[in-house]
Amino acid sequence: DMHEDEVITQMRSIPTEVEDITKKAVAIAVSTSQIQAMAQMDHAMQKLPEWKNSLNNARQRITASVPGMRNITVQKATTAAVETMENAVAAVQERMEHSTV
Repeated sequence: DMHEDEVITQMRSIPTEVEDITKKAVAIAVSTSQIQAMAQMDHAMQKLPEWKNSLNNARQRITASVPGMRNITVQKATTAAVETMENAVAAVQERMEHSTV
């Protein structure tokens, strides 16, 4: 049935939407987190000038690790959405098969 095919097509588009939303949300969260972390590091450097080298090293490690976390988060959210939608599609298809019998 055409209506049922449209429903399934729409359901399968949800993971793409989830991926887009996740990318935007993670980008905002990462940016906010980096700003806060850098402000805290700047404050610590002012209060503890003798620790400047160690704090600079920590700042570089934090900054370097963030892009990897962003990719992992988006990938996990997308994978979860795809799996959930495929399970839902399978359930809908099974239900449609039983209702036409």
